[in-house]
Amino acid sequence: MGNNSSVYLKHLASHKSRNSGSQKSNISNFQHVDGRKFHNIRGSSYSMPVDEEECDRLQIQHFLFRCIWKGNFSAPIKDILENGGHILDVGCGPGTWVLDMATEYPKAKFTAIDMVPVYPSEIKPPNVTFIQSNILEGLPFKDNEFDYVHMQNAAFNFTEKQWIEKVLVELIRVLKVDGWCELCELDQKIINIPPKFLPLYEACIQLGRSKGINLEIAPSLGELLRGYTHSNKLSEIHHDVQTLLHYEHGAGRAGKISRENALMFYRTIAPMILSILHITQEEYDSILESAEEDWEINECYNYMHRFFVKKKC
Repeated sequence: MGNNSSVYLKHLASHKSRNSGSQKSNISNFQHVDGRKFHNIRGSSYSMPVDEEECDRLQIQHFLFRCIWKGNFSAPIKDILENGGHILDVGCGPGTWVLDMATEYPKAKFTAIDMVPVYPSEIKPPNVTFIQSNILEGLPFKDNEFDYVHMQNAAFNFTEKQWIEKVLVELIRVLKVDGWCELCELDQKIINIPPKFLPLYEACIQLGRSKGINLEIAPSLGELLRGYTHSNKLSEIHHDVQTLLHYEHGAGRAGKISRENALMFYRTIAPMILSILHITQEEYDSILESAEEDWEINECYNYMHRFFVKKKC
């Protein structure tokens, strides 16, 4: 897990070329709005696009996060992976994490699910299975089936009630005794945020609230785990934190890629928050353009969190 950052970042181009054109699609799963493709699944609060452009952003983000963390996980599961353990990735998106892991650990068996089938359907390692499934409807697996359950970037998906009453319950249910569950989230709060960018961030948070979603939930996931109905089944909760720097003079190329990825996110949500901001698209674009320099000068960054816990019984 200790390869240097330049090696990780070189994976970006090759990974995108391997997976282009390999996603399965069903017209009933999607709707198109303003030239972007969104899911068409009733009852879901997830509002981000599910098109190739967003998948590219998520793939870049995966290798960026792996670079910062110096690995794809923090839980002590290396022996499980090297000895053929069964791994579940929930909310896999384009499948970048699970494809990366399956390549590195060929003896392990990986299952990945997402409610929207934007993952590869043909070009994938033999030890990976993708399944279209929505955790809010219950995971399609028996109790105590997996040695390690992983979920990342889920803050946009669930209300706090759903986290407590369904998501955590299902994640722990399918986990074997002595298995590990790991939740990985980026805290959306931007430290040292420039004053003129602050309204965009606040509008993003307000957008989440309008759907009942707390986009600032990342630091509180440990508390949700402690409040889990059957928390007596869980070991002590471990919490790791890293900083995601958005400035080059602090993080080099990774800082530039991180800033570009974050600003790409804000370009994506522009149609969703312009009405909250009461500004024009031109004014919005101007703020994003100046952010390239402003974030560098202000030394902006986010915190990243990993919570991992062992199932005792």
